[in-house]
This record gives sequence, C-alpha cells and structure tokens, in this order.
Amino acid sequence: MLDSLPITQKPTARKKPDAIDLLPVAYIELDTGGIIVRANRKACKLFSTKRKKMLGAWAWDFVASDEVEMSRSAFFACIQANEEPQPIRRSLYEKNGEFRVYDIYRNRIFSASGQTIGLRYMLVDVTQSQFEDEQLRDSTLWLEHALASVAEILPTGIPQPLSPISSTALASGTNSRRQPQVAR
Repeated sequence: MLDSLPITQKPTARKKPDAIDLLPVAYIELDTGGIIVRANRKACKLFSTKRKKMLGAWAWDFVASDEVEMSRSAFFACIQANEEPQPIRRSLYEKNGEFRVYDIYRNRIFSASGQTIGLRYMLVDVTQSQFEDEQLRDSTLWLEHALASVAEILPTGIPQPLSPISSTALASGTNSRRQPQVAR
C-alpha cells in the first residue's frame, strides 16, 4: 500500500557547503585584474554585502577611499613579484561604525603551468590583541616615566644603612638604639 502513495514532494539534495565557508576568517580570491572571483560568508559579513554583489566587483570598491590607490598599487606589485607577499595590517570601519584591525595574509594563486593567476587574502581580526599590545606599551611607558621621576628625587649618594638592632635587644623587646630624651 505504501508503494502506491503519490510522492508530493521530491527529496531535496542538500547542497554541500563550499570549503571556504567553513573557514573561521574572511577569505577572498582576486584575479590578476583585481576582480573578486571568490569570497566566503565571513568576508561578505565583514563588508556587509551579499556574495552576488561582491563577486565581480573590484577589490578596492571595499577599501576606504583614502587607501584605494595604495591598495591598488600594492595588489599589482604582489601580482608582478616573484616572491610571496608579506602580511599587512589594515584598519577598517564596519558598517555599524565599529573600528577593527585586521592582519591580512596574502598568497599568490598559480595555474597548472606555474603562472600567477590571482591572489588569495585571509583577514584575521587582531583588534583585541592590538588593544592589549597598546595597553602593555602604555603601561610600560608609564612605569619608565615613574621610575625616572623617582630616580630624580633620590639622593645621588649611596644611602647609609641604619644601625642594626642587636639580636639581644630584639629578644628582650627593647631597642638598643638611643631613644630621644623627653624633657620632664
């Protein structure tokens, strides 16, 4: 009887997630012209845009206006270089107005023949660690200034030690040092 029941809904195949969507960091791939050809969910969230809008756009469309030319020049220098690019640090303002700091790791993407066909970017949020580094630097600077100030007010000579209290005086509870006399 179960065989004769009509199927009202086709089973849906579960779409396997793209491996880059499983990364814990923002991930973007650019072709040699600077066009975004691949981006994960974290990158879309970071730039507050949909993947459809991001793919096919220039990478510098998502960069602060005062950094566009520098970013474009750095991109083409990386494409033409014969070595892997070094990580860089960039500051970004998110759509919600929050200021974040990212370390950006870049790698060249090669074709089967060994030609550079693009760059891969991974953006790691280091805002908290930079804040902690700045706090440590500020605390160290404050301590250095405090120690310098104390050194300025200390006498320049070697201070003379106080006369020691004899062990007998300590045991008896009396002080062998001379006590000031009070007038009677």
